[in-house]
Amino acid sequence: MANPLDTSKAQAAPCNIITDQQTAQLGIVAQHELSDASLGPSCNWQDTAKIPPVLVFTVQFVTSNKSGLSSLYEQKDSLRKGGYFEPVNPIQGYPAVLYGQVEDRPDGACGIAVGVSDALDYSVSVNVNSGSSQKTPCDVAQKIADMVMTNLRAGA
Repeated sequence: MANPLDTSKAQAAPCNIITDQQTAQLGIVAQHELSDASLGPSCNWQDTAKIPPVLVFTVQFVTSNKSGLSSLYEQKDSLRKGGYFEPVNPIQGYPAVLYGQVEDRPDGACGIAVGVSDALDYSVSVNVNSGSSQKTPCDVAQKIADMVMTNLRAGA
């Protein structure tokens, strides 16, 4: 990859990768919680203004494998059997793929992975539980992935 990003600061504090101002831009008041995930450092955000929450999302740095987005490309056939695998426009110049083990987009869920180096990607998983964005959860996932990229490029 031509311009790999150093994400070590974000990996050390994944809940700092999205600001309160950015969650407000998503139309939610969110509380975040560090997540102990097997694939790598991650943080979960949940809308606290409404019950059930309008939006729940997770940002995760996939450190468990060292092949970045290549590992998803290797799984594309199996992902497409019960889920989805769709390369999309790059996020600020970095390759991105919509993916999921199950086809849950009609239910308001979507996942996106963005490659930041040959060995690392980050993923954003969203669940939109109500509102007009429930029909376009991948748009929300791409918006959050773009926010993450902005913050990573700023040194977060």
